[in-house]
Amino acid sequence: MELEPVSVEGTIHTFVVPPRIKEVQITSRSGLVASEKGKRASRFGIAIGRIVVRTARMIREVPLDHPLLGRGFHPCERDGNRQWRWSKGVANVPLFPLTIDDLTPVQLEIHLHAKLSSYDV
Repeated sequence: MELEPVSVEGTIHTFVVPPRIKEVQITSRSGLVASEKGKRASRFGIAIGRIVVRTARMIREVPLDHPLLGRGFHPCERDGNRQWRWSKGVANVPLFPLTIDDLTPVQLEIHLHAKLSSYDV
């Protein structure tokens, strides 16, 4: 199932995820970036600056360095107090165990670190 954002305000893309969905996959345009010293090129998608999950009962920010965000993400990058994490073009964001109530939709906010092109969940 592909979801379009219900709203886009600046760099914040908000999606409504149906009940009982345990994980979403963020897909975006991506490109290969050659590394230094002739090492293998890496695929980069979008830079995510913040992930927020909301249900009827709670609001929770997913730490960008959370171990459950490993699949499809590069390691976190930091500049002072700011941090962001690049996707690899296809990245998985687990909603469970973050969501307790399986019977209501989940609002997922993806805050881009930099204004980039659109993507889908």
